[in-house]
Order: sequence, then C-alpha cells, then structure tokens
Amino acid sequence: MWTYTEERQGINKAKGCYGSVIGKINKSSFLFSVDWWDYRIKKRLSTIQFYISIKLYKKFKKEIDLLFRELILLVDGIYGYITDKGAQARQHVVGTLETRIPGVFWCNYFGKLYVDFFTEEKVLSYNWLSTEKLSNVGIITYLSDEPYGDIVLNENLENSAKEHLGSDSFGDVKDEKDDIFYRQIKNVPKID
Repeated sequence: MWTYTEERQGINKAKGCYGSVIGKINKSSFLFSVDWWDYRIKKRLSTIQFYISIKLYKKFKKEIDLLFRELILLVDGIYGYITDKGAQARQHVVGTLETRIPGVFWCNYFGKLYVDFFTEEKVLSYNWLSTEKLSNVGIITYLSDEPYGDIVLNENLENSAKEHLGSDSFGDVKDEKDDIFYRQIKNVPKID
C-alpha cells in the first residue's frame, strides 16, 4: 500500500507520503510488516517487524540473528529487539519511542541515540548474558540464552535491567488506563 496524505500542524499543511508492506508465508509461519513515513516538517519513525514461530526460530537461529544485525546496520536503526510474544505482551503499553521505550527483552539493540542517553558505561555495566558493540556505535545485549523458556515465564531479568537503565524510561503496564487516547510520557531521548 502507498498513501499520499496531508498532515495538519497548526495552520501549516505538511504534504508527505506513507508506505506499508505486509507479507506472510503460511507454511513457514513467517510474517513481516514495514511502515515508513516521509514528511517535510516532522520526522516520523519507520518500523520493520518480523513475526516468526518458535519452531522456525529454532531452525534458523543464526540466520535470524544475522538478519537482525545486518538490518540494523543497513537502515541505521535506533532501537530494536527480539522477544517472545508473551514477554512483549507483558511489557506493552500504548505509545511510540517518542513517548516510552517498549521494554527490555531477550535481545535488545540500543542505537547511538540510546547509548548516549543511558551512557555506554551504564548499558555495558549491567549483568547481561552478553553484549556486542556494533560498528555504528550501537550495542546489542542479551538477557539469556534463548528468547523462549524461563525468560518468558519470569520477568525478573527484564525488571532488573529496566531498573538498572532507569525504569522511568519504560512503559509501565500498572499505569495503563482504559483510554485508547492515553499515552504514558516517560523519560526518553528526543528523536530528531
């Protein structure tokens, strides 16, 4: 889908373009979604999401990890993660990176914006299972060996990492309201 639209901001009109691609392969339990924005007066975040079954993940673990890393570098990503749907649902609150960080997951990518925001020292000083600095100054962190199993059943590692980085930056499901227009505003870096 491609859509040309106008966004009103005050008395000015911003003409821009929105694009989206959704794909699914039934036999392999693979779904992807890409959304991008191009507005002249306001930057918008573009997203890429992959939904992969545990069975497929187990079969192609190395390839999926490589895809994640190469995609981050290709698009100069600012934030990303790999997680099980249960861990994602447990931490999800309405909003975008402009209002809150979605959570801490099995695998986390903090781009330069977030490394500068939290400080590299703070990100690397947590007791992650492993960390890796990428060539674009971003850092990938892992909480455990696998994105399924114990990490899905127990949120202690997620909560401990959020507390270390600063829990005031992450959405809090306990503060969520039954109002579709409510957005938690947390301590997050400004996205230019």
